[in-house]
Amino acid sequence: MKILFWLLFFGMIFFSGCNGQSGRKKPLISPPTIITTDETTPIPIYNIYIENSGSMDGYVEGVTEFEQAVYNFLVDIQNNNLTDSLNLNYINSIIIPNRPDVADFIAKLEPATFRQRGGNIASTDISQMFGAILKETNNNCVSVFISDCVFSPGNGQDAQQYLINQQIGIKRNFALKLDHNNLSTVVLQLSSKFNGKYFNRLNQPFQISAQRPYYIWLIGKHEFLTNLFDKISKASFKGGGVQNFYCAYNSEKSFDYGILNFPKLGTYERDKNSPKNKIINAIKSDKGMHIGEFQFSVGINFKYSLFDNDYIIDENNYKVPDNYTIEVVKNNIVNSNYTHIIKLTTKSLKTENVNIKLKNKLPQWVTNINSDDDTNINAKGELNKTFGIKYLIEGIYEAYKTKNNNKETFFEINISVNQ
Repeated sequence: MKILFWLLFFGMIFFSGCNGQSGRKKPLISPPTIITTDETTPIPIYNIYIENSGSMDGYVEGVTEFEQAVYNFLVDIQNNNLTDSLNLNYINSIIIPNRPDVADFIAKLEPATFRQRGGNIASTDISQMFGAILKETNNNCVSVFISDCVFSPGNGQDAQQYLINQQIGIKRNFALKLDHNNLSTVVLQLSSKFNGKYFNRLNQPFQISAQRPYYIWLIGKHEFLTNLFDKISKASFKGGGVQNFYCAYNSEKSFDYGILNFPKLGTYERDKNSPKNKIINAIKSDKGMHIGEFQFSVGINFKYSLFDNDYIIDENNYKVPDNYTIEVVKNNIVNSNYTHIIKLTTKSLKTENVNIKLKNKLPQWVTNINSDDDTNINAKGELNKTFGIKYLIEGIYEAYKTKNNNKETFFEINISVNQ
């Protein structure tokens, strides 16, 4: 019945044979100063890895939101001509290749199939799985890892020490890969109905039927990932949809920006010789409720940034001079060169260089969704959390930050304000 559902709902889709896992070798290409993407972007190989450890059984029992989201995502990759080679794999203690037939691959996502395909499905070593995936990842492919990302230390182990060791292992694996590859990493957090046994950190089973988080990781060159999200929006994901998003860069980025004529408080002119970054004749407002205030606005194009909009508009993610406050809003003007508007306001106007930095830090959702103790998965709030996920993401964050010379910012821009 499950196979019939997929045939009727999506139609049978066949893909031609693919090249090997490692893909074609290409020399490292440095990212451009200003992030853009265009039709000259080469087409990468896509390597798909779905964890088939026992902890995943509950996501594939019957027809589920998990399967709908994954199936639709893989079909969208092919339909948008994002790849000419799609390799389908299970992964646990080993990588298990499958036939290049997406419909058949999804239809057979069942606990019984998981057990038949081999490997160690009794435990989950996330660090080992990332190590295996990164070994097959290069500058000409995108690796997609789909998992609940629940760590399984097992009974008798110190859970805290286990998580720290896993974090160090993940950090090491990514740092070694970034030494020779220009890769960005994105994680999407989604949710699906889970119907099965949940094994806590002591390897004790709990039978549950509830919504549970899971994750889709994408690792590849920045232009490959920006091209993907340009063609496939986060809003298009089926099932529970994308609930949270995080990206990690291996170098500081720059984005097209420029001073705008409005919104503003008071008056100013853009310098004709430096209209993008220099203000002259700045004067405070002398009208209404904003007397004594000065505000200027900067447009910035985050289209190819991979930043989540929630991260972009959160004023706590920016650093500006102490005498200024910041507000960031999405630009609703059609056909504008800029996706967002940064508004800077001060009551202490003076001639100075206004430095605006976007901080490189983990989003708050990582802490909110993390569980440090899942011994009672039915405790209040635990069903919506993932045991140890913070350690996984922090390991990746630290690897990228090290490769970025421990820079605390994603980017910075400077605006010269002159009275």
